Amino acid sequence: MFKRFVLFSSIIVFLTGCGTVSTVRTLPPGERALALSLGGPAATLPGIADVPLPYSVLRYRWGIVDNLEAHIGIHPTMLIFGTFGMDLGLSYEFLEQNRGVPSLCAGLNPTMWLNPFNQDGVGAAPSADLVASWYVHQKILVYTGGQAFFQLQEPYIPWAALVGSEFQIGNHLGLGLEIKWYAPLEDSEFRVVNFPISPGHQGAFGILLGVSLYPGGDDD
Repeated sequence: MFKRFVLFSSIIVFLTGCGTVSTVRTLPPGERALALSLGGPAATLPGIADVPLPYSVLRYRWGIVDNLEAHIGIHPTMLIFGTFGMDLGLSYEFLEQNRGVPSLCAGLNPTMWLNPFNQDGVGAAPSADLVASWYVHQKILVYTGGQAFFQLQEPYIPWAALVGSEFQIGNHLGLGLEIKWYAPLEDSEFRVVNFPISPGHQGAFGILLGVSLYPGGDDD
């Protein structure tokens, strides 16, 4: 039973790692945002094409105090597998951008899941992320960083490196693009799923698209 639980948990950890990083810059106190991301590691779908796995995450974010944000997310794609998944976390921006010196934001974002049809289908997995970001234009934010997940079997701390950007349209809409290198230290050559974009057969590259709504903004 324990082995089945570990296997199920490992699959969930892999899936939840397919979402975009939860927070790049914390929201000001009282501000709200709704973010949707879609994508994942590029995989071969037999008879179709090499495409990013369509994993989705919907998150609601709100600023608590200066430099501190909370967020809660649901994972619609998990429902296809009969599992309800959600994450709940905090992010803190401990360094603000100063010209070429980036903003630095750290987050804790544990994921919880429940599958009522699987006796081992309940649990939680902690995760953490660290992101450096720069505004290169008033409406263009670029960032880089990493996400780490913690599980009960090897690799005990799978992680992903990432780069991304958000393009702001007006004050209420942001369009995001994020590129991830999932598990860059793990051999991916003999996996059940074929990952065609895998430098040296290490890990897998993926692409994620995001849309964010900022209803608290004011029109110019």
